[in-house]
Amino acid sequence: MKDKNEFKGWDWEELIPLLGMEEEYARSEEAEYGDILQAEKKLLDAMAAKICGYNREHPEDADRFIGELRTFLRKVADQSGLYKPFFEGILNLEDKDVFLQMYATFIGSMWT
Repeated sequence: MKDKNEFKGWDWEELIPLLGMEEEYARSEEAEYGDILQAEKKLLDAMAAKICGYNREHPEDADRFIGELRTFLRKVADQSGLYKPFFEGILNLEDKDVFLQMYATFIGSMWT
C-alpha cells in the first residue's frame, strides 16, 4: 500500500497504484474525454473487484484499502476550498458499504 504521505490529493488517478494498474493506465496528455471516462470506469471496476473479493474473505485487507481511500480523500478535502464540506461529508460516512457507494459515485470529481 501507499505511504500515507505520498498522496498529494490532486486527482483520482493517484489511486491507480493501489490497484496495481500503472501500466494499464499509462495515457498521453492528448487523451480524449472518452478515453478518460473509460479509464475512470476501469478504475471503478478494479476498485469494486478488490472490495468485493476481499471484504468477506479478507476483511483486514478491505479495511486497509478503505483506509487508503479515506487518506486520499482527506488530502483532496484539505485542498478543495468550496468542495471541502462535500468531501468531508463522504469521509464522515461510517458504514463501509455506504462510504464505498458514495466514493464510487463521485470518484470522477475527486480532484483539486
